[in-house]
Amino acid sequence: MKPKLLLLHGALGQNTEFSALIELLTPHFNCVTLNFSGHGPAQEESQVFNLDILTKDLKQFLNMHGRDHYIFGYSLGGFVALNYCIENEDRPALGVITYATKFDWTENIRNKFIARLNPPEVQAKAGLFLDTLLSRYGEKWPFLLKQTAQLIDNMAKHRIEAIDLEQITTPIRIGVGDQDRLVSVQESQAMTHYLSGESFYVCSNSGHELEKTNLAQLAEEIVKIYQATLRQ
Repeated sequence: MKPKLLLLHGALGQNTEFSALIELLTPHFNCVTLNFSGHGPAQEESQVFNLDILTKDLKQFLNMHGRDHYIFGYSLGGFVALNYCIENEDRPALGVITYATKFDWTENIRNKFIARLNPPEVQAKAGLFLDTLLSRYGEKWPFLLKQTAQLIDNMAKHRIEAIDLEQITTPIRIGVGDQDRLVSVQESQAMTHYLSGESFYVCSNSGHELEKTNLAQLAEEIVKIYQATLRQ
């Protein structure tokens, strides 16, 4: 029987963004996804979310479907997965692997990220970002942008440090693209200071967005989180 893999999407994303990656992972895992609160086409515009709520989403999923899952967290999804493991160190998932997750939340970086999420400015610039928001969320995209700005502020106040991961008994792998303009190789590797084994990886010729990522290599790296548990 193939192991179970739960894929967690990034900020302003939804579970459909994993379609191409799941095709590569299906020979190795039974893949499942979820939409965080406030995300996905079925969500109500009034849905408010923060880090605690998104972590609760993950906890409820695992309580319902079992903790015998490996977790892949893309960007925000990785932050939520690690936050869940820190809060539930007694019964974590089987393994966690992240990609393109931001950890270096200085005040300056926080402000820059939030500034990019101003609805009037996004609408004035138009472009691919706005087109993507409209295709995913229709007219509720301005509300979602405001909620995401508050979420980033919330994450910056609940920073995850490398030493926080030392207490987690489940295997952890942290990765980043070599051309990621939002998350640096240095900040990602620094998070693995207290971890052992193959805890850090870099995807070559890859940016922050999944559509700009070497998915074949990413799939290989995800399989390694399962292989790591077999060696324990």
